[in-house]
Amino acid sequence: MARRALHDRFFRMLLRVFPLDFRLQHGSEMEQFFRAEYLNRRRQGGRMKIFKLWIETLFDFFKTAPTEHLDLLRQDLVFTLRSLRRTPGFTLVAVVTLALGIGANSGAFGFVNSLLLQPLPLSDPERLVRLHATSPSGGDFDVFSYPNFADIRSALEARVDLAAHRDVEASMRHGAAAVPARVELVTGNYFDVLGLVPTVGRLLTPQDDQVEGQHRVAVISHGLWKQAYGSSPAAVGRPLRLNREEFTIIGVAPAGFRGTYGVFDTNVWVPMMMYRQVMPAQFHQWFEDRRALFINVGGRLRDG
Repeated sequence: MARRALHDRFFRMLLRVFPLDFRLQHGSEMEQFFRAEYLNRRRQGGRMKIFKLWIETLFDFFKTAPTEHLDLLRQDLVFTLRSLRRTPGFTLVAVVTLALGIGANSGAFGFVNSLLLQPLPLSDPERLVRLHATSPSGGDFDVFSYPNFADIRSALEARVDLAAHRDVEASMRHGAAAVPARVELVTGNYFDVLGLVPTVGRLLTPQDDQVEGQHRVAVISHGLWKQAYGSSPAAVGRPLRLNREEFTIIGVAPAGFRGTYGVFDTNVWVPMMMYRQVMPAQFHQWFEDRRALFINVGGRLRDG
């Protein structure tokens, strides 16, 4: 209990990098998520997994916190949505900002900072954007609940094609031994939004992400394909187990694409509707809870 309290206190201290309004609005949910993830990592593998959790948390905090204080990416293009329809439990009345950094000074095309670290095989990257929202109290953030994402995507459909993504850690087995893997849950249009083409096979499509738990398909990274399958095209169609659930490999992501989260490479991408198969059970209800802010959203501006 003492150790857990120490970690809780340290996490609350880290929250101070965010603005006060943001902490008041979302601090308790962030603490709840961290505490559950901490306990889950401890059950899975002890100190090393907990150490990785702290590294991920520190990176995410110090990547995200500056955007909560500064509006650097709002200088070029700002879309404002002033009144999302209200429904019971809809506690977030968001002002949605799509910010596109243009020109040599920013060189940013949104989505995530990791995409700037090396050239990537993206189509028209200057049209990619990252979604931020502002609460009525003025706090700015870049994480959303799944129900709010669905509403925002519908409201902005004519102007931007929005995709959501969330990373999780899972146990992966493609041979005799199980190894830890970083998996991204993504909406079916994720690869289309980024403008990516597969090395072999195909990438996920919206049809793969329509029904909960139905399409057990996976795209693997180019690095995993090379390391585990010897760059063989025959990897397509082979089974891949994630958390003891069997998926079928349908394609390989292009070389150089590391995913859309930080310094940690993504190994596997699966449809968002497969969340029950890859996320810990205590997080399943978050997909129906508007207060659970846990997914990132990016998009591609439509023509005109």
